[in-house]
Amino acid sequence: MSDEKQHEDNKTQHESIEAQDLATALGDDTRIERFRNFFAPVALILGAYWVLTHWGFWTRGIYALGLNASAFCFSLLLLVCRDSDTSTFSWRGKTEWLIPLALIALSFALYENPFFKLIALFVFPTALLFYKTLWMTEDHPRESWGFLYVMQVFLLAFCGSFQWLGVASYQIRMYCAEKMRIEVQLAGRILLGVASFAVVAAVVIPLLMAADSVFGERIESVLLYLETFISLSFVMKLFVALLIASFTMAFAILWAGKIAVPGEARVSSLDSLVAGIVVAGLLAVYLLFLSVQLERLFVSELPMEFLKTESLVKSGFWQLFFVSAINVSLFVFMYRKTNQTVEYLLRVFASASLLILASAAHRMLMYVYYYGFSYEKFYALYTVLYCAILLGILVLVAFSPKRHEPVRIGFGLLIWMFGIVSVFPTERFILESNLILAKQDGSRIRLSEMQMLSTDVLSAVSRYRSNGVLPESKEPYTYRVTPEGLRVPKYRDSWEHWWQQRHRDLRNKSWFEYTIPNFVTAVAVYTWADFKGSRIEGEE
Repeated sequence: MSDEKQHEDNKTQHESIEAQDLATALGDDTRIERFRNFFAPVALILGAYWVLTHWGFWTRGIYALGLNASAFCFSLLLLVCRDSDTSTFSWRGKTEWLIPLALIALSFALYENPFFKLIALFVFPTALLFYKTLWMTEDHPRESWGFLYVMQVFLLAFCGSFQWLGVASYQIRMYCAEKMRIEVQLAGRILLGVASFAVVAAVVIPLLMAADSVFGERIESVLLYLETFISLSFVMKLFVALLIASFTMAFAILWAGKIAVPGEARVSSLDSLVAGIVVAGLLAVYLLFLSVQLERLFVSELPMEFLKTESLVKSGFWQLFFVSAINVSLFVFMYRKTNQTVEYLLRVFASASLLILASAAHRMLMYVYYYGFSYEKFYALYTVLYCAILLGILVLVAFSPKRHEPVRIGFGLLIWMFGIVSVFPTERFILESNLILAKQDGSRIRLSEMQMLSTDVLSAVSRYRSNGVLPESKEPYTYRVTPEGLRVPKYRDSWEHWWQQRHRDLRNKSWFEYTIPNFVTAVAVYTWADFKGSRIEGEE
């Protein structure tokens, strides 16, 4: 009786703590119940959907992300548009960040591009958490943005969910218990007991199996029998689904009410003499550097040796990333905090950085002209474009009599330009551009280097191969022995090998992992049955 009473006391205390924590975020019991009845099943559905459609991510990585990932991202965007107070969906006032995020979500279904998709995999959730948390802050819309304020919002976005993770999992258990008509506390105790037994058994059973071989055989037969009902894969999928559901619920609770961000101690002014010395000194250094390097800034041709060319171009990009970062940081830190003289120096300082940026862009364009586009060169040029636009805006801001927020401008421009490039047909652009550049005088482009491209250009490559634009190498570098004992030549930089590998990649996908170009290739070029049933040379 004492144990039962102890459990009842623990249950009452636990429920009161959970209710008190949730009441802090949501308010009255009616709203809590309405919130739970909506978000708990949605969170469980999202968790189950991810496990059912994204499990191939653990084996094939980003190649398993296509229509499935796009649908999942759009579902998250729809959730963040829901107003907890009115229980309605609204995007009013959120289009500034919802549109670029929607473009990123759409890109998963549009393109295979493994280089960009890996980046988008981290950018989308990061930007979504940041902007939604920013939207729910108590002082939104906030006119003043600073680095400290941005970092505080990021920390709230990533760490705030852990604060509500326990409450979220309890609410999900309560919802499931209500639907299955079982006691929440009892279900939790059963799950805890089973999990504890599994941990202890994982240590004890292997020791006993090593001590007695007969016992080991009996245990193995039991495990084989249990695998017919439940497998390790099923347990892992269940765990991941519940984890995703719990985090989804935790973020929903975090965003249910207004979020308090600690006040930021703003520096209203700086010592103009100190700031002037720093800006004038760095400006003099940059101008001296530009004058000394004047002959190399706008070179008319690149060295014949590839390593020298690479060194020349990368030196320009060291200028780009370091000088631009320093200039932007100093501009933001000193903007409207010094006297008029330093403000004038700051404008010249920002303008000078554009010259170095132009130098780096010029070198990269020459690099592309002689050696063609690749993922790195394309996105490096796009980064130059972003920095150029940002620095240009900052120069205009410096001359504007109205006060602006450079940090907010930088973040807004970044998410918009990322969203735009996410729906740009990068691989098709690289393929077409390199074919044109390869015909120019002095071109050093090797068309075979484009074999790093994905299935996005599979149909285009097939067309160019048939037209003779992408010829095959005639010198085999090794041979493959078939099961019949025949020696089949393998050619270096073989487009045939590339085509077979990409074809195999498509056939190994599930339909929901396809992108739209994948469907065009698999359905329009072939019939679906022929495509799935066809064999590739060398396959068993």
